[in-house]
Amino acid sequence: MQETQLIEIQPGIAEVLNSIRAAIIVINTNHKIVLTNNYASKLLNTSQKDLIGLNIEELFPPEDRKILVNNIIHLTKEKKEFETQVMLKRPDGSTFIALISTNVCIWDESLIVFLVYDISGEKELERFLRRSERMAFLGRMLDDISHQIRNPVLSIGGFARRLLKHEGCKQEYVNMILEASSRLELLLSTLRSFLSLPKAKPKPIGIKDLLEIISCTLKDIASSMDGDLGITVIPDENWIVLVDPVLFEKAITAIVQNSLEAYMPSSKERQVILTLKRVSEDKRIITIEDLGTGINPKYESMIFDPFFTTKTGHIGMGLTFAKRIIEEQDGNIYIESQLGHGTKVTITLKADRRRLLRRKLLKN
Repeated sequence: MQETQLIEIQPGIAEVLNSIRAAIIVINTNHKIVLTNNYASKLLNTSQKDLIGLNIEELFPPEDRKILVNNIIHLTKEKKEFETQVMLKRPDGSTFIALISTNVCIWDESLIVFLVYDISGEKELERFLRRSERMAFLGRMLDDISHQIRNPVLSIGGFARRLLKHEGCKQEYVNMILEASSRLELLLSTLRSFLSLPKAKPKPIGIKDLLEIISCTLKDIASSMDGDLGITVIPDENWIVLVDPVLFEKAITAIVQNSLEAYMPSSKERQVILTLKRVSEDKRIITIEDLGTGINPKYESMIFDPFFTTKTGHIGMGLTFAKRIIEEQDGNIYIESQLGHGTKVTITLKADRRRLLRRKLLKN
């Protein structure tokens, strides 16, 4: 504790330091922490008392403690200031990406001041944008490829149909060509539909109004597949959800159809339960449950992947469509399944674009 006396803090200075929204850490010539502010304790998830006397190296991963820390201190002394991005380690073992800015202390040049900012969110946003750019490039490339493949596939199918009209042709072979070309046509059509999905335009809509839009389609699908669809709204009132109704109908339709297909062909009862809940002022949950065969655990990580299916004759894009549509409307989709006992799909949606604090202020 004596080391903290290296800096004489005038009245009011502590309050100023504690008001800064960045972690301030001051070290001495032995690399020991001699002063911190309140935000440092918050960022590092520990008390100021536990930070005082700690070697600054302890805030870095083991592989960075010798060379990296020494280089940062050396460059700070040489240039009087330094800035870089590093991985830091909290005393509880968790890590985060930090922007650190270092300076030689104006009070005492034997001290070095570290300003630390958590930039994990910004780095995640950078990764998201890079993934989005790659996806946009892949989308354009796949669209071009599908254009190049579509014409030959249509030609193959057309000429195969003509062959069927000629005597002496091996019909079973021609039928195999037709079946394969039809599957390719369906695959290309599905891919084009996925790539050309319009951008979601969510808007506030009453849940009963939304149900009026989608329920007829869902019940028709259930009826065509010898199934039964039950819909429950909790609480039973017209609360608001934020969705693009047209795209949302596509997503729910794909999920309900997938749930009905989860039953064995011999099943006499194919029941799907759709439940809509208002769980908080800004959060809505929709669940779609079936009592079908369930999902094999080894496939659970792949169920949203494009073209993944265990069903003969299927393309396997239904849940991929649903996931993209829901996530582009600031929602999330999860699946829980137990082999032999059915599957539950959970969708979370927002009720409003505005943050809760802003809504409260607008009401006052």
